[in-house]
Amino acid sequence: MLNRFATYLSSVALCFPLLVATPSASAFTLTEGKGRFWYSLPDSDQRLEVHTYLPDNVDSASPIVMVMTGSSRNAVLNRDIWANKADEYGFIIVVPHFDKEDYPGARSYHRGNLVDRKTQRLNPPEEWSYSVIEPLFEEVAETLGSTREEYYLFGHSAGCQVAHRLLTFDITSKVEALVCSAPGVWTFPDDDMPWHFGLKDDPLDVETADLADYFAMPVLIMVGENDDNPNHSKLANSSRAMALGANRVERAVNYFETAQEQAHRLDVPFHWNFTLVPDVNHSTRKTAEFAAGQIARFERGEGFVDMDP
Repeated sequence: MLNRFATYLSSVALCFPLLVATPSASAFTLTEGKGRFWYSLPDSDQRLEVHTYLPDNVDSASPIVMVMTGSSRNAVLNRDIWANKADEYGFIIVVPHFDKEDYPGARSYHRGNLVDRKTQRLNPPEEWSYSVIEPLFEEVAETLGSTREEYYLFGHSAGCQVAHRLLTFDITSKVEALVCSAPGVWTFPDDDMPWHFGLKDDPLDVETADLADYFAMPVLIMVGENDDNPNHSKLANSSRAMALGANRVERAVNYFETAQEQAHRLDVPFHWNFTLVPDVNHSTRKTAEFAAGQIARFERGEGFVDMDP
């Protein structure tokens, strides 16, 4: 897979006693449990706060899960929710905090800061919020002496908007599997549907025919079976958004089925699964707990639970 973003190297120093790491004068000591460090973005004075959790049974082969926050951008809450499951399954949890001051609004976070707000011109790749994720993973893996070459990517709500667009636009090529849950808006693999609801006139000129690698990778599209409130306060309700479905359940089903149909039309492999999470609405906690179990299943070689939408 040719990565659309030219991978760059950033500098952040961590020291964790159970893994191989190279301390430096500016090293931030990361030990078992909850941690935090500052990731310096290249060619910029800007730094990104990153929250982490390392269980006591971590080793160099431990799976790394990159968690994208929802619209609240609450990285601490997301890290803490994942902590218990990280202990249970031996996950390393990494949650970047895209704060609202440096990444204001949906344009800068959900949609990646791909386009300049004033000029409507494409921003350089180093300014995309999407471009942070893969180099951040590489730094964490290298600094901790991890043998993992790929990471699990999870996003719920707005975090799923970030996660599935990372792969739609091929900005990361190191995802082991994607678990994506209940966004208010999907970018459908549809060349006739206007960006950001589809791919017509999208900033990177992606077409459905370019998505063969995405269709072929392991993906779990999930949504709480009770996440069907058409009047949810954070559900996009413009005419174009409502054309995706009346609520998050309908939109998730429609997105999955559209992708399935497009893969069939292109005659390419389709390795996605779909699951309705029982007795769950738009709960960040319950969704994350279910997703953690699914990643653990996948890591054991059992695959994702599948439910015909």
